[in-house]
Amino acid sequence: WYQRRVETCGDLMFSGHTASLATLNLFINEYSPIKHHWIHTTSYSITIFGIFFILAAHAHYTIDVIIALIVSVRLFLYYHTMANNLLMGEGQPKDRRMLSWFPVFCFLESNVRYRVPNVIDPRLMKSIEIGWRWILRYYRNAGRELMKFYGFETNCTVS
Repeated sequence: WYQRRVETCGDLMFSGHTASLATLNLFINEYSPIKHHWIHTTSYSITIFGIFFILAAHAHYTIDVIIALIVSVRLFLYYHTMANNLLMGEGQPKDRRMLSWFPVFCFLESNVRYRVPNVIDPRLMKSIEIGWRWILRYYRNAGRELMKFYGFETNCTVS
């Protein structure tokens, strides 16, 4: 009879949910091997569906989502452009403007002498595979138990 509205501050202008999804997608696509195309496809799909659901839930305005996408993609590209161009020399930047504008970058990248290789430890991939097998087995067994609980026969025999 009385419906209470959810009050928020109303000052959204940046969707942290979208920025997190976009940044995760960018990192997965940048640092996973090209031959694992299923990871890239899954990452893009999750990002697109996540953005759709954020907009469908009316949690953010469309402009909030667009600005978050632009900001997160640009920051990712700026950082990786600076890191890959080897602007750092012997722990000090070649350009003093970079030291004043990007002190955190200068601190984090001061000891990097070459590009980090794009390889995944095979043990990590094996543990991910084992985890997925366990999850699929668990849900398959849970589905069978639910079928039994609700009285559906799972063992069909043809006579």
